[in-house]
Amino acid sequence: MSHEADERDDATLTQLAASGDGAAFAVLVRRHSAALLRYLGSLGAHSAQADDAAQDALVDFWTHAPTLTSSSVRAWLFTAGRRRLLRANRHAAVHPLDDARACELADQADLAVLARAAGFGAESLPEAQLSEAESLLRLHRAIDRLSPHYREVIVLVDLESLSYDAAAAITNLSVPSVRSRLHRARLALAASVREEVIS
Repeated sequence: MSHEADERDDATLTQLAASGDGAAFAVLVRRHSAALLRYLGSLGAHSAQADDAAQDALVDFWTHAPTLTSSSVRAWLFTAGRRRLLRANRHAAVHPLDDARACELADQADLAVLARAAGFGAESLPEAQLSEAESLLRLHRAIDRLSPHYREVIVLVDLESLSYDAAAAITNLSVPSVRSRLHRARLALAASVREEVIS
């Protein structure tokens, strides 16, 4: 695959994939699959569940590419992955992140983004004396303690940097509801981080 294909925007790659260009589809898969897996994992999916839902979402994308009107491939994939996961887990329990999964997510996340989400400046984390890895683990544990609805908007907006409009489309909420839920989620996250530091 040429380096040029990697520089094309998602809309161009989607058009190419819609016409059957497997290389363009492969670029989109590489570009978005890690974020999709992180998002599905944040919803409580085990690795195999997240893999299955992500693969199904990618197959759905390939199938529907000729008719897609969405401007955001990532938002479309997150929506499709979320629906696939919810459908598969309708009667199954959602499991919290274990420490190994939290560490895996910590390796992929940005401490400054998580700190801002928790209401701290990167340089003023209350656990400033701790290593960055320990700080990330604490933040991920705090995110894991959030209700699934709060955790979902934190991941979509603060970690995946999606717009309020995209987060609203993925979660089937209005934009004001996403903003409100995100505000409450950030307050709960900050309180949870502070509580863990104190205890």
